[in-house]
Amino acid sequence: MSDCAPIRIHLTVEGGFAGLVPRTFTVDSAALPEPAAADLQSALTDACNAPLPEPELSGAPDVFVYHLTVIGPEVPPPGTFDDITASPALRTLVARVQELAAGEAGT
Repeated sequence: MSDCAPIRIHLTVEGGFAGLVPRTFTVDSAALPEPAAADLQSALTDACNAPLPEPELSGAPDVFVYHLTVIGPEVPPPGTFDDITASPALRTLVARVQELAAGEAGT
């Protein structure tokens, strides 16, 4: 692991067409190989540095709603947002968390 402190990210995705049952993804950087942990940290940093969506939720039908919680030292969680209000950086973070939680990171 790099010089960054370990982080754990919990992502819950709900809604979408027909209001699918919420799905939860959890990634712990301490359990990842160095390249994947560094990539996750980079995606998180980019998301935290991007402006938060205003409003957080668009109210549009059939969009996915994301609840993101980050556990770690001095890491503010981006919070709640949806497909429409998410910044490109938040979309990248969501995709990375889903990939890593599914084991698609080459681990």
